[in-house]
Amino acid sequence: MASELEAQKSSFPLSIDWERVDINADGWVGKLKTFDAVLWPPGCMGIKPSSHLKEKIFFLQYHMKKLVVPNFETVWHFESKVAQSFLFQWYNIPTPRTVVTSSLQNAYRLLSRENYPLVFKTSSDAASRGVRLVKGRPKAQFLAWWSLYGGFWWKVTRRLLRLDYRDNVSYWQSFIPKNDRDLRITAIGAKYAIGFWRENRPRDFRASGSGRINYRLPVPEDLLKFCLETNRRLNFDSMAYDIIFDDQRYLVTEISYTYIDGAIHNADGYYEYVGNSELIFREGHTWPQHLWVKWFAHRLAALG
Repeated sequence: MASELEAQKSSFPLSIDWERVDINADGWVGKLKTFDAVLWPPGCMGIKPSSHLKEKIFFLQYHMKKLVVPNFETVWHFESKVAQSFLFQWYNIPTPRTVVTSSLQNAYRLLSRENYPLVFKTSSDAASRGVRLVKGRPKAQFLAWWSLYGGFWWKVTRRLLRLDYRDNVSYWQSFIPKNDRDLRITAIGAKYAIGFWRENRPRDFRASGSGRINYRLPVPEDLLKFCLETNRRLNFDSMAYDIIFDDQRYLVTEISYTYIDGAIHNADGYYEYVGNSELIFREGHTWPQHLWVKWFAHRLAALG
């Protein structure tokens, strides 16, 4: 990220003095005291590492009053599909019907009325880990019980049953058939977007983590604009959207602020949102870090 910052310095709309600071080392608060803004690279997979990161981003943004990119709005729901479901519901973001419950009685009652199959998910994890297609109520009820009350037996049977861990919440979505692939759109700020398709694993319903990326299929312009507008509306600095389709209706299954940069670099180019409604395609392989720095400069310029 530092090399990208140096490379972009000559094109910034204002003069910037910058320094690299390790926010994982003791004393980082004092070192950042005199700076106005912080740009940090994505990472910190896993619940515990990401929770420490979120604490720092919140502190920087709301107590030290710094411009932070990506900001707390971008990261607070990372590693929590449950938190994402709140956003989808509140902001009317199209998504498969989703159930989140921490009550076993409520889960059993709802599962008795469901149309199967269902897609059960752990609240954290990526690349389709913890995602299961459940074809009947007995297994669904067991997974609901396990996620809430697995307790001691988790340590004994996790490898036998191939279960990851207890979530203390049960989470499932309606299964949307006839999706041989999903659409991944990465929106950086409200200005840049990259799109490509991901083919499902062989004889599987899951595309995330398959590594089978298709850059040839066209990406619908209206969905690129939808993701950029959602970033603007929810104040996201960076977000990857996973999208499937129910006939002609698009549905967002998950979102994530972090992603594999090589998949974006291998695309033929990126889109830039110009004005209020025009998308311009910029041809050429581009690292997302390059676009992050451009968006950071845009945010700094807006401060005046």
